[in-house]
Amino acid sequence: AAAADPVREAVEQGAVALVAGYDTVDVSKLVTPAAENFLPTVIPLATDDRHCGINHFIFRNAYTDTQQAETIGGYLWYWQQFMRIGVMIDMASSAEYERNIARDVAQAFQDLGGETIVSAEYNGDDFEAAIDQVVIANPQAVVVPAPGKRSAKIILSLRKKGYRGLICGADS
Repeated sequence: AAAADPVREAVEQGAVALVAGYDTVDVSKLVTPAAENFLPTVIPLATDDRHCGINHFIFRNAYTDTQQAETIGGYLWYWQQFMRIGVMIDMASSAEYERNIARDVAQAFQDLGGETIVSAEYNGDDFEAAIDQVVIANPQAVVVPAPGKRSAKIILSLRKKGYRGLICGADS
């Protein structure tokens, strides 16, 4: 609700368009008041699919979450010609984006004919048991959609425990 005030003030001062914030949380607060004021809105980086359904005046400079997941799944299937992948799924309450990407990549890959042989769930930085599941399953690739520092820790742990397959992730 607080986002409506600055948008309304911008309209009163003559704004004819809006460049929304950086991430999905910020942008989600702006798209409805922008739509109510018929402001064309440019989204530089936030990728949530729901934004377009709220505001039909959205222009993106980045792909949506669904497009990202389909691209990763397609890359693994078509370009790498893999048949078996694994996904790391962060079950922390703050990891909705990462969780959705992991599940959507798995689904996109399966829709193409591949198999997700392991969906290893973990919670935040408590990922060692999930790493063990991935190493035992030995997929051709593992998808690790996690923030930078956490993904680096996960990748290091995967390699230390002997996983030698492809590791890929999302824009996070």
